[in-house]
Amino acid sequence: MRQELEKQAVHLGIERYVLFTGLRKDVPEILKCLDVFVLASTHEAMGRVLVEAMASGLPVVATKVGGVPEIVEQGVMGFLVPPASPACLADAIIHLLRDKNLAKMSSHNC
Repeated sequence: MRQELEKQAVHLGIERYVLFTGLRKDVPEILKCLDVFVLASTHEAMGRVLVEAMASGLPVVATKVGGVPEIVEQGVMGFLVPPASPACLADAIIHLLRDKNLAKMSSHNC
């Protein structure tokens, strides 16, 4: 879907803010550079990438799909939001970015 997503980024005027990296072998190093990890899937079997992000110490925002709620405990290492709800997703991301004490996140419901 890369070409379709690249076209969508251009259509939305956000192409200069989006980086399509392709296959990477340095994911742990990249995760160290992030403030929040976001998984906005509409379908997700297990969400292994969430385990990797949390193992790196990152708070996460993820959609309540598939096995994701089994991995992310609401308000402990991140927030769960309904799938296909961009406003809830954005709200949770902003909440995390404004929270200076991520280890003591409060519950955030949408």
